[in-house]
Amino acid sequence: MNWIIPLVDVIFIYYLFRYISRKKFNTRVLLTFTFFFLFLIIRQDVTTIMKIVFLALTILYLHYLSKNKLFGTLYALAFFNIVIGIIQFVFVYINPAVSHAIGPTNISTLIWGQYATPTYTNFFTIFAYPRISGWSREAGFFASFVLVTYIIFLYDTNKNYSKTKNLFYHVFFIIGFLISLSKISLIAIPILLVIKFRKFFNEVPLFFGSFMFISSITFISNIFLQNKFMEDESIAHRLSGYTIMSKIDMNELFLGVPSLKDLSVFYQYPYLQSLYYADFKQFAGLPNTIVHQGLIFFIICMVLIKFLRFGFSDFLLVTLICATTDYFTSTSFVVLGFFFVLCSKQIKQKEEVVNYSENKKYTFPMVNVKNMPKSS
Repeated sequence: MNWIIPLVDVIFIYYLFRYISRKKFNTRVLLTFTFFFLFLIIRQDVTTIMKIVFLALTILYLHYLSKNKLFGTLYALAFFNIVIGIIQFVFVYINPAVSHAIGPTNISTLIWGQYATPTYTNFFTIFAYPRISGWSREAGFFASFVLVTYIIFLYDTNKNYSKTKNLFYHVFFIIGFLISLSKISLIAIPILLVIKFRKFFNEVPLFFGSFMFISSITFISNIFLQNKFMEDESIAHRLSGYTIMSKIDMNELFLGVPSLKDLSVFYQYPYLQSLYYADFKQFAGLPNTIVHQGLIFFIICMVLIKFLRFGFSDFLLVTLICATTDYFTSTSFVVLGFFFVLCSKQIKQKEEVVNYSENKKYTFPMVNVKNMPKSS
């Protein structure tokens, strides 16, 4: 659904052609992109190519909305989704059948029929009370959507809302966060820490930092495995991929495997079988790229990130946001996560152009360079 709206927006299509025709692209970046897509074409990986195209399309659409002061529609959409979540939350206690009737599975089937994408109305109690999914695919996706949208809201200095309206949105975002409270909600802490100390993280070389990050999470994941945390399918889906990377053969590691069942070690580890038969065909997050796309593909991605001048903090933010899915899914919170990172990069470049003070507060999204005060 995310990519359908841009395709029917005629003004955006016109804007897109103008943007591409006027944009000057770095030669080495173009060469890397070409090699990147050639690699996918040789592998006949049409699915990943289409996912990247749709992801890029939706990110550019958000760019278009922000440039034309239409970004408030995102907050209105989030508000509507949270209101649906509040209704679901109330009726879980009054009449659960009503909550399920307006849950994502029923609504998706009602609209799309047999073409509806997989959804999961999982109003389960994770902490003290049932978590809610709104009209997102499932509760974890709703929690991620609310979290990322709220972070964007916090750093958006172009919204120009009154104090009352601003407070109104703050209250609703906090309510949305609380009623969708899931294990993935805890990722808000490292995300905010990375944003707060992004300058420090960007001092770390990208390749060294990514290697240390993977090594650290692998170490933690192995501890989880030894203490039987991987019996929880949700945790296993997000972390077991780190433990398996060192156990598969070189051919699988470098070229990747389509699904968990194709792994040579599939029958050696019961948690892999539990995941697969629970309909988790692939790992989530960063292991999804390395295990299922291959280490060669991941290295090409990292080279592209380096050429595009993204830092280690950007890598961390996208990896944390995509922990429940993969990097190239054009679902709401993944698109918003990439957009947030891209905008923060553009702000950094604009600050360099006008020689702006290094102590300037980190803001979002597109700032007007002409209106920025010059440094003395």
